[in-house]
Amino acid sequence: MTPSERQPAAARRRRRLRIAAIGVPPALLVLLLAAGTAATCRPAWYQPPFIDYSRLEEDKHAQLRLENRISAALNSGRPVDIELDESQANRWIAARAELWPGDVPSIEPFLRPQVEFQRGNRIRLGTLLARSGVEVVLSVSLHVALQGDSLVISWDTVRAGLLPAPAGLLERALREVAGKLNLREGTVLDGELVLPAESTWPNGARRFRVEALEIVDGILRARLMPM
Repeated sequence: MTPSERQPAAARRRRRLRIAAIGVPPALLVLLLAAGTAATCRPAWYQPPFIDYSRLEEDKHAQLRLENRISAALNSGRPVDIELDESQANRWIAARAELWPGDVPSIEPFLRPQVEFQRGNRIRLGTLLARSGVEVVLSVSLHVALQGDSLVISWDTVRAGLLPAPAGLLERALREVAGKLNLREGTVLDGELVLPAESTWPNGARRFRVEALEIVDGILRARLMPM
């Protein structure tokens, strides 16, 4: 290649470098803005209810009826089948401080949780995570199963807004909440939340275990067996 031929080639390389220097930063900025927007975007399904004061008394009565039915059955040594639809569950979650004043522990950094009951013993859980003035909807797809004496909740999909999120983010937050709830060490381990299937019903201090559990579209069903 002659010097006269090399001159245009070098000029072309310099021109390409100038174009890259000018064009790449704006492109990166657009990508970062798009990623930030996707992370902070609220999924369409995430619509946690506020307290519905027009239904609050009705919801309180429904909660008391369920608790009284469970108490009557367990304290008389009978199993009890319960059924809960997600609309009622979400209204109770929103009004938890009104229904159980003084008994509801803080679940920070989670805010405004919402549940969806899905077929195949699955629950989609969404919550607002506030950090440094930025709010992100953290959502997770959970699978719930009875395994021996444990209720095992595992997760396979974690998202921040519309973007996939590292499972470690959820696990760190769950460990923080588990500490506040005084759950035993090892409750959160390797992508699973392991809870005892046995507990004590507070009204009558009656021991019971979760004997069966089924989640279908919009409905959670469980059988509690006295011990």
